[in-house]
Amino acid sequence: TIRKILGAIQQFGIEVYPMPTGEILIDMDDLIFYEVAMEKREDDAYLVTGNQKHYPIREFIVSPAEMIRILEEFERNEREQEGR
Repeated sequence: TIRKILGAIQQFGIEVYPMPTGEILIDMDDLIFYEVAMEKREDDAYLVTGNQKHYPIREFIVSPAEMIRILEEFERNEREQEGR
């Protein structure tokens, strides 16, 4: 439900005040998402979007399907590490 989603955001979300990147995007309404991802790159942040064409080509800008694959691989690696 919406309440559960909002509760999870409040519990686990972090507030980010990104520095301007100076990037010019096709849709400038998307700039805030790009700048937040750039601000958190040292934390291995990803920008997950169905509109990759709106952003510059960067390894951290991925589709939802790509993000699922990344998470599955991360999970596999974690299990392998636990098995050692």
